[in-house]
Amino acid sequence: MTNKTGTENTTLVAIFGRNYRIAGSDRERIQRVAACLNEKIREITDRSGGLDRSRTLVLAALELTAELFQAQRDNEQLLRKAHESIDRLSQLIDQRGDLMSITSTWIDEHTRPAS
Repeated sequence: MTNKTGTENTTLVAIFGRNYRIAGSDRERIQRVAACLNEKIREITDRSGGLDRSRTLVLAALELTAELFQAQRDNEQLLRKAHESIDRLSQLIDQRGDLMSITSTWIDEHTRPAS
């Protein structure tokens, strides 16, 4: 898709009062990412007030990176718990199979007609 400027697959977004043309085919995602960054910049600006532009942007980047790292740690913890649950479920299935075999043997031995 070509836009007015002849650049393919770009989305125009405003970040911290400036317009940027971002390359990529997923316009909605680009807009969501830009909106997230803008929101973080606004939070920093509201908290700190008089920081210059570059410090505000660096703080926003640091906070977003910290949030990313926390989300990655949370994801790893959830994945580890999921694997533990799968392992436990597998053990229970194996135990059930063993019990079924023992039960079947016991039933066969105790329900045979007397010869």
